[in-house]
Amino acid sequence: MLGLTELAKCIQLLSRVKTHEGLYLIKEFRRETIKVNTDVIQEMQRLSSTKLLKVHTLQVPRIPDIFLNLSLLNINSLKPHFECLCSEENIHTSDIVFLTEAWLQSNHCDETYELGPNYQIYRQDRKPVRSNLNPHGAVAIPVDHKFHVKHQFQTNTSAFDCLATLLEHRSTLHRIMVVCVYNSPRTNQKTFLHDFDRVLSSLPVHNGPTLLAGDFNVNNR
Repeated sequence: MLGLTELAKCIQLLSRVKTHEGLYLIKEFRRETIKVNTDVIQEMQRLSSTKLLKVHTLQVPRIPDIFLNLSLLNINSLKPHFECLCSEENIHTSDIVFLTEAWLQSNHCDETYELGPNYQIYRQDRKPVRSNLNPHGAVAIPVDHKFHVKHQFQTNTSAFDCLATLLEHRSTLHRIMVVCVYNSPRTNQKTFLHDFDRVLSSLPVHNGPTLLAGDFNVNNR
């Protein structure tokens, strides 16, 4: 990353790294090397202050007895990166893992992509746009066996990939709704927000928290 002059290039370069091999510091790290795009900060502040969706606030009980370790990763195709994912210690200490851009198809067996004996993977595969193209997008949620699935909901939308699953803790019987989303940067913002609101509104109200994670790629176009 020597000689970087453009804004936000550091994260772009690091996001292209596929393995740990060859990734090392060749000189003293300087914080000023990482240049932040102030437009991005302003947009994040705008989004946080603007109600893009109709959010309905519900009073739900806390779950004091459960502490969750969560991981979110854009895996950019699970098949070639599965071994690398399994070697990550932080992944194996996670109770719930949100994976976006898994690129899984219906002919990929769940057993092939189990993180270990303590995990069960739940998926929302995405079909190719055309038969001669590889699948893109798709989401998956590996879940520790301390939870079991009460219900997996069908989220009927072609605008983005979404998997919603109601989990129940085997010991405490507390329930948690987990939702994983991948929205392509090419998706029209109004289309995404309209469908996203519809999907969230279709999920049943339950007596517990909802965890929403993923790649939303919402811009100001």
